[in-house]
Amino acid sequence: MVEWLHDARQDAGIVINPAAFCYHSIAVREALRLCECPSIEVHISNTHRQEAQWRSKSILTSVCTGMITGLGVQGYSLAIGHIGSLRTRAASELR
Repeated sequence: MVEWLHDARQDAGIVINPAAFCYHSIAVREALRLCECPSIEVHISNTHRQEAQWRSKSILTSVCTGMITGLGVQGYSLAIGHIGSLRTRAASELR
């Protein structure tokens, strides 16, 4: 995953469902921190409703542009749409 993030760091944007990596992977966190494009962390289930307290805290959120949690697979479409709107806004500002 780290290599993929390094390869994508200058792409249009990154939509990532980090699963268990969000709890303990400093390597994934640092790879996301180096990204020059927007990155959206997506979780299908609402991580804040997890029984175990540690499962509701992601170490990746602070280095991502945004987070979508608990909206099922629709979260991916919303994340892609948001990245698209960021790119549209940036393009219009260049004109």
